[in-house]
Amino acid sequence: MIDEAGECEEKGKEIFQSRCGRWMNDEFDVKPMLLMTCNPSRNFLFKDFFQALKEGTMKKHRAFVNATVYDNPFISEQYIANLKQILSYNEIQRLLNGDWEYDGDPNSLLNFEDIKNLYDTTIKQENPTTKYISADIAFTSDNCVVLVWEGYHILEVVTLKKESNIENEIKALAAKHNVNVNKIAYDSDGVGKYLMNYLKLAKPIVNNGKPYKGENYKNLKTQLYFKMCELITEGTIKILDQRKRKEIEEELSSVKHKPRETADGKIEMNSKADVKRLIGRSPDYSDAIAYRMIFELTSVANYNFN
Repeated sequence: MIDEAGECEEKGKEIFQSRCGRWMNDEFDVKPMLLMTCNPSRNFLFKDFFQALKEGTMKKHRAFVNATVYDNPFISEQYIANLKQILSYNEIQRLLNGDWEYDGDPNSLLNFEDIKNLYDTTIKQENPTTKYISADIAFTSDNCVVLVWEGYHILEVVTLKKESNIENEIKALAAKHNVNVNKIAYDSDGVGKYLMNYLKLAKPIVNNGKPYKGENYKNLKTQLYFKMCELITEGTIKILDQRKRKEIEEELSSVKHKPRETADGKIEMNSKADVKRLIGRSPDYSDAIAYRMIFELTSVANYNFN
């Protein structure tokens, strides 16, 4: 049994579960079973249980019992009244009302309604003329994600396998959608550096680079993420391609800033490693969305990308 499974990383749960059924189960005819109790949380439990039950995709070997304090026939009304007095509004939604789609983490930069609103395309953008491509480059265990934009609308979400010829794929997408090379942005950390030889006019982004105009962020990537969240909250960014919606929503739900500023007073995001521990994989799609924001912050003429 795991109590407070919402505080558990997915990898830890998997290792723990792998131990079930390894000792005397056959002798005593005991079926291996893992019971997890939790409060609503946005980690693997949301995807594997709450969302799966809601969409009818729950795996046969799993079950989910959704209950709140009000389902307990023996609970004291005074106990509930006391909780309402001491809990914040966010905590009441999650801990008393059992709202899985309400993220009460004060460090989250986006709420779930703003994230869902990304896919509400009933409001059209004005004069969507300029097209862009933003890409998160990876060739190891992570995906390589390429996004095609028209203005603030994502037209196409492309996931490439590590054996893909990334520069040819990006060039083909640019030709297909008439995107100028100087409107392509990608992360140049690690394996992304090699694209500089093939896309000389594109914008290579150094995640740990200096923020534009000396703004009070730990690094450039943090600044890009805050700008992305600003435009999402305003309802400016829209996603027209429904592919990878679950992954994108999951990643954006995990976008958080650290509760305290750094020693030198800078605002800092949770690291990619922190997000990996939370959702069990790299935030490739949210990174690709954030890289588009470089065009909102600067131009080649007034910014040193190194």
